[in-house]
Amino acid sequence: AALAVVASHSLEHRVRALVGWAPLLQGRLQLSSLLRAAALGRGAPANQVRDPKASWAVGEIAMLAGYPVSAALAEQLQALDATGAPAAESATLLDVRLAVGDDAVAPSPALLAHAQRWNDAGVATRLEAIAGPAFWNVADLVDVPALVDATVSAVEHALGRDLARVAT
Repeated sequence: AALAVVASHSLEHRVRALVGWAPLLQGRLQLSSLLRAAALGRGAPANQVRDPKASWAVGEIAMLAGYPVSAALAEQLQALDATGAPAAESATLLDVRLAVGDDAVAPSPALLAHAQRWNDAGVATRLEAIAGPAFWNVADLVDVPALVDATVSAVEHALGRDLARVAT
């Protein structure tokens, strides 16, 4: 989602609709999470892995959560900030969250704030919480049917608006 927001500003035409799944809009948060996980892994005596920042300092690639990350990529990820509104007519942010007991899932406060800022900036932004596993963060493939349905609905909503505009 962050890359789509940033890229939207360099396109010739305004994007009609952007759909973000469990959007992370600040790269520094992702990098921080990866570095934290790497630090936990280094804590075990059997894991004598070099600190990623030390690897980057000598021009080596560090493995973070199984992903090769160079110093240049880490720097770009640190700088990636898509909290500002995209150059889009509309956006739908789908926050995928695990349900706790019988409680309905709700969007995170941070994503609520982003959606409000985007609306205030003139981008019609819808926000929806979807109950489901963090599919991007599990070893096995998982289906999240509610996410598929919400994505189709968001695209149909955007196309419906476009079709209505063409019909008038």
